[in-house]
Amino acid sequence: GAVGLRTDPYLYTGGVGTVLTTTFDPATQGPLRLEYRYEDFLNSAIRPTVSDTTGGRTRLTGTLRHQVTPALTLYGSAYGERKQAVEGFDADWEGGGQLGGTLQFAGPGPNQKRPWSFDLSAGALARNFDANDPSISPAPRLDREAFVQGALTIPVGDTWSAIATLGYHKVVSTYDLYTSDNV
Repeated sequence: GAVGLRTDPYLYTGGVGTVLTTTFDPATQGPLRLEYRYEDFLNSAIRPTVSDTTGGRTRLTGTLRHQVTPALTLYGSAYGERKQAVEGFDADWEGGGQLGGTLQFAGPGPNQKRPWSFDLSAGALARNFDANDPSISPAPRLDREAFVQGALTIPVGDTWSAIATLGYHKVVSTYDLYTSDNV
């Protein structure tokens, strides 16, 4: 992948991953996903030190999905991630989890071939950085984050869907600069 900011290159990334799925019974599956991605950040006039965040990112995620009824699926997941970087204050260990459910239902109109769905999830994570940022604090940064999100999927034709998503994220950090509320 590649990302640019204005006319400057910002990020080049590439990675690999694999998924191993276990079927516990006809209604319950447990995918285990391992991913590695290398992120190469490039300095520019508006981001002169972003290359310090260059490094690998490894994530292991375990999920359990259970189809309660033909219309309702519940799920939970937990993950751990290691982000490496040139500078220790940009490198971190992260872990978190999420619980949610997806409800499928008939949409309005007689010619609707595929069901609509509504997904609601909530989760939390912790991110512990390897070293302090000496320009901010003598202690390493520690972030705690919680979120809730809803998504409505509306089929458009036979093969496309439109998705409307609304979420709220709350981040509390030992570095006030990173504490935030986002909708």
